[in-house]
Amino acid sequence: MRGLPSGATLLWAWLAAHLVHFASVAILFASFDRAHIAQHRGQTALVVLIGSSVVFGAALTIESLSPLRRMIHNVLLYAVFGIFTLAFAHNQVVLLRALAAALILALALRLTARLKAVETNSTSAG
Repeated sequence: MRGLPSGATLLWAWLAAHLVHFASVAILFASFDRAHIAQHRGQTALVVLIGSSVVFGAALTIESLSPLRRMIHNVLLYAVFGIFTLAFAHNQVVLLRALAAALILALALRLTARLKAVETNSTSAG
């Protein structure tokens, strides 16, 4: 659409916001929950390593032309939103659980639309 930023620009903005969020959470945990981090150093390091790798991987493959890198990019984006969906679904706040349900519905609609597009392309090509 005219006047809207490109998808790549929106993803870079999302990455920047996610990094700010990640740093804020790390500072909060380090400030208020040092005992938990000290008791679970390996788990904490693993969460930070995997989480930052998924986000940086999604960022590095934003504007890729290679089909393999595009697939990797999509898998990483789905992984990020899957992680958020699981976190929201297990939260005690009802509105966050409702958000998880909305994310699951959005995923189902997206996958259904893609399957229909593949079916249409395969029947018109045959």
